[in-house]
Amino acid sequence: MVNPYAYRLDALVDVLFTAAKDAEDKTGDAPEPDEKRPPTGTSTWEFTTPSALAAKRSTIIAAVSSRLGQTLIKRTRATYWDSSKEHRAICTLSKRYSRDTSIPYWFAYHPAWDEFLSAAADSSVILGAMDLSICFALPHKIFQSRLHELNTTENADGSMYWHVKILEQEAGVFALQMPKSGDHLSLAGFSIPVPDESPS
Repeated sequence: MVNPYAYRLDALVDVLFTAAKDAEDKTGDAPEPDEKRPPTGTSTWEFTTPSALAAKRSTIIAAVSSRLGQTLIKRTRATYWDSSKEHRAICTLSKRYSRDTSIPYWFAYHPAWDEFLSAAADSSVILGAMDLSICFALPHKIFQSRLHELNTTENADGSMYWHVKILEQEAGVFALQMPKSGDHLSLAGFSIPVPDESPS
């Protein structure tokens, strides 16, 4: 006969562990740009529902895992690793912003994410767009080597983040904007197909 008290104790332990892990990882995630503020130069707030963000991110992570041959496991909302913790990724999302059609996607990249990725030899920065059937998975070492070419924002509390913007140079041709150097990074070699998660 199953002891109901043992079951309840196991469930309680699971809840407490999850709560502790969430508290531990709290600084590892930050709002998506359209959950927090509009990108610089826009005058209107644009929101994407958390459920839509979660569904898109899940689809992207599955596609990237398949391409890389590594099963990425969710650590926090935006951070992932495999079972060995030697392969890591962050996945951040943007909707299409229409105010400046040449720069349709905007992301924030946070120091905590950079520290997380730096702790493994094989890491990726995954940039996803809500309306695209592709994402961009850049090796962290390449991305990190270009951080000095990006603009930053420093908050009143001393925290900061990098502004990551994708240019659409012509229809379907994308590059990572490098505003300080003008030497924009083509994303052609970093794209991965992402299935449409919408119901048929």
